[in-house]
Amino acid sequence: MEVSEIKNVPNGMDSFVIPAQEYATIEHDGIPWDIHKTYGKMNQAIEASEYERIFDAWTLEVFDQTKQEDGIIRSTLYNPIRLIYNAH
Repeated sequence: MEVSEIKNVPNGMDSFVIPAQEYATIEHDGIPWDIHKTYGKMNQAIEASEYERIFDAWTLEVFDQTKQEDGIIRSTLYNPIRLIYNAH
């Protein structure tokens, strides 16, 4: 989520800037230890597309704290991607 200014960082927390980037996203709605399966689905979709993953950029996970119940987590996963250059 883009912000223009960071104010009032709570004690014990740090702020940092993640450079602008394109991301592939997918929703994970399930048990925490199955999150790797959701990443697998996203990575397969990236490999089948005209994009490639960027391995030296930030991967993000945004959790919806209001919808966690009975061992189920709901989160959006973000993998950094870039368009594959094709010289044809």
